[in-house]
Amino acid sequence: MGLSEWPLDVGVGDSEGALAPPWGEEHYEELWERVEGVRHKLTRILNPAKLTPYLRQCKVIDEQDEDEVLNSTQLPLRISKAGRLLDILRGRGERGLQAFMESLEFYHPEQYTHLTGHQATQRCSIMLDEEGPEGLTQFLLLEVRKLQDQLRVNRVCERRLSQRCRVAEDERSRAERKVQELRQECIQLERLRQDWEAGARELGRLKERHLEQAVKYSHALEEQRKTSTQEKELLKQVEQLKSRLMEVERSANADATPMASVKRASLVREPEDSTPAGQNAVLQCTNMLRERITGTRALLDILQQDRREAAEQRQELCGTILRLQGELESAEVAREKLEAHTEQLQLKLRTLQLDWETEQKRCMSYFNQIMELERERDQALRSRDSLQLEFTDCLLDKNRLRKHIAELQSSQEQLQRELEREKEKSREQSSAPCRHGLSLNGQETVPLDEDTESAFWDSCSSLHSQLFPPDLMNLLSASPSKPLPASEDSECLPAVPAPKNVSLADDITIIGGNRTGIFVQTVRAGSPAERCGLKEGSELLELEQAQFAGGQMVLNKCTGEVAHFSLQWWTDPASLKHRLNEEGYSRLNSELSSPSFTGADSFYVRVNLDLCSHGDLPCLHASYNDILHVTDTRYNGKYQWRCTCVDTLSAKPLQAGAVPNYNRAQQLLLVKLRTMALQQKDSKKKFGRKASDRVRLVKALSPYYQRTGSFYPVLYTLSNRYEEHLIPYSLVQPVRAESRRPVVFSPSLLSRGLIERLLQPAESGLHFNTCQPELISVGEREDKGVFLLNSTASDPTLGIRVQSIQEVINQDKHCLLELGVSSVESLLRQELYPIVILIKPKDKKGRKFRKLLSGRGEQEVMEAVQVEELQLETLPLLYCTLEANMWNTTEELLKAVRNTIYRQQRAVAWVEVDRLQ
Repeated sequence: MGLSEWPLDVGVGDSEGALAPPWGEEHYEELWERVEGVRHKLTRILNPAKLTPYLRQCKVIDEQDEDEVLNSTQLPLRISKAGRLLDILRGRGERGLQAFMESLEFYHPEQYTHLTGHQATQRCSIMLDEEGPEGLTQFLLLEVRKLQDQLRVNRVCERRLSQRCRVAEDERSRAERKVQELRQECIQLERLRQDWEAGARELGRLKERHLEQAVKYSHALEEQRKTSTQEKELLKQVEQLKSRLMEVERSANADATPMASVKRASLVREPEDSTPAGQNAVLQCTNMLRERITGTRALLDILQQDRREAAEQRQELCGTILRLQGELESAEVAREKLEAHTEQLQLKLRTLQLDWETEQKRCMSYFNQIMELERERDQALRSRDSLQLEFTDCLLDKNRLRKHIAELQSSQEQLQRELEREKEKSREQSSAPCRHGLSLNGQETVPLDEDTESAFWDSCSSLHSQLFPPDLMNLLSASPSKPLPASEDSECLPAVPAPKNVSLADDITIIGGNRTGIFVQTVRAGSPAERCGLKEGSELLELEQAQFAGGQMVLNKCTGEVAHFSLQWWTDPASLKHRLNEEGYSRLNSELSSPSFTGADSFYVRVNLDLCSHGDLPCLHASYNDILHVTDTRYNGKYQWRCTCVDTLSAKPLQAGAVPNYNRAQQLLLVKLRTMALQQKDSKKKFGRKASDRVRLVKALSPYYQRTGSFYPVLYTLSNRYEEHLIPYSLVQPVRAESRRPVVFSPSLLSRGLIERLLQPAESGLHFNTCQPELISVGEREDKGVFLLNSTASDPTLGIRVQSIQEVINQDKHCLLELGVSSVESLLRQELYPIVILIKPKDKKGRKFRKLLSGRGEQEVMEAVQVEELQLETLPLLYCTLEANMWNTTEELLKAVRNTIYRQQRAVAWVEVDRLQ
């Protein structure tokens, strides 16, 4: 580089005994000049992200300098960042130079040796001076940890990339095999097409040659006839010429003597007959005879030549005819083969027609059976509706009787109070007559109180009245009664009196819910509740002998509504378990004082009917299959719920308001069923589930819940008659699946076609896969880890094992299943939360499903749609629906299915965990 070398204190090969390089002022500028001389090279090889941690440990740069170097928008390139770092270090003086050189010793020892002439020993003199050996150790540990993190991240990336490479390699090999097979099939198809074209051309040529030969043969026959006729004519002419020649010869022989005599006479009379004219006439006559004879012979030669040529042509024609006859015979053989093949095809056609007719008869039989089942189902629904109406009437009659009982009890209590007052007055006045017209025999009555009667009728006679559990009413018959305080809910409990001087709940007020716990807020001084040890801040844990027929109730899992309602029957001071929890009570009070506080309860429910606006404002209109987050079960001091309607995909809150509580919604459900049944009876129409008001008919479970995993049931109902009622709300739990969720299609008859189409694109292999069904023996059918495709046959049937599904999920892919809707609950019990997609048909006959069916008819698919829609309503999992207006063609349907799967994977799965028993 043209720079002077520094004198070395020790050899380059020395490492342990190397002396420290000179950092004095005399070498400071010279060393920086060396650095500036190779600045263009250093800025290209230096990585500021590596150097800044050590420089910060040496305290030559701070966080602001590091941020400026690494994150400044004015330094987009690494070269410019390295140059800025050199400028900052030069501004730090000798300390910056020493730290920079030591960093070069660590990360670029070759450059350090080139600049200083010393062997790099990786010393940390500045850090040792500032931090000591501990700081150096900490720095090295941090660097090792960073390298380990980078190595771990690189290994994870390498594993992911190798997995993707394996998947891509498998896809590529599979695609190459498919391409090879397609190429071979294309080659074979092209060869067959060429053979067919060549055969067609050869057949055309044969037909043309056959036609030409036939024409030539007909021409040859015509020529043969003409030649034969001409030959006959020539032979006739030859015969005529022969006869004429013989006649001429005979005439010539006959005339020979007269000619001699004439000659002699001419010779005798030569002087007078030897004229040239006579001689010419004789010569001319002779020449004419000779020429005629010569012409006749030439004509005979020509005829013989023509005859020979005609014979040769005849032989050629005979050979052509023989060849054509052979070709005709081969064509006849081929025609016979084609006729035999045609007969076989016609036989197969008749067999297929018979099979088709048999299948048609079978389909008609199935259709008739299905229609019969539908009629039986309709009859069962009508019977159920009539029974439900009778049951509703019975409930209404019971309600009226309860109202009457409550009224009589209120009257009796009023009379007893009046009687006690009269007795006290009589004892005081000793002989004063009764003032209120009440005789000792009780024959006269006293009118009820203008407040008790109003509260009673407001609570019981209106539509908003509350039906109370019959098991609670049974507790009233065993003890005298007392109405609840007037400050309680006027819609629900004031109409049902509590035991007089027995309930200890009048002495306390409670706050809280299932989220925070139930706490005592106030206790009346000197009351029995205070003597039980209750005071402000006491947390209520358990209550024995509550409304559940002598059972126990865990109050910290109860909602505020259930806890308040249950404490009205607290009679035994020892039956309530509690503890002092000042920390929890203080935390609850701080939440109560917060303006964002919405309630002490927290649970999610799935709405099973359309709820109109009821109760006090603000009312919330909840629809069928909505998810509500209930946060307060005693909203505004009444037994109504404050909740928020949440988005089913993201669980984010949408709209808040009040809805009827469980018992009130259950009453509305019964009234709605009765109204729908009456409308059906009046309009003479079939009871349909697709009416304007939708109802999900789900029965409640047994009160004895079974725990599933870590889930503990939330007690949020006032009724214990689970087995007799349809439930208006279903308790659900949000589940966010970390892994890819399997997919189940409805109607299940479309599953095979959808899976085949979804797996066809090459990029689909990165997101989707399927499990091939396996043969399942009869002994394995009861295994909970086996999902059967068809469980009706007695011999081994096909099924899918849970291990196969897990293998696909472990590949980070969606497992597309051919299982039906009935297998969803089994999947949920295995902690697999499938994506259930209901595909609505475009028309009433399902014509758009034709391309996705594998040997099934559209009618069978429509029947499956009707059956599986009923099954979907009872699923303990919220499903998604592809409406008919979301697709038109099969490709659009596949695209919509893919988008739905991706969207549902990011969504929350709402599961009725208490139903998975």
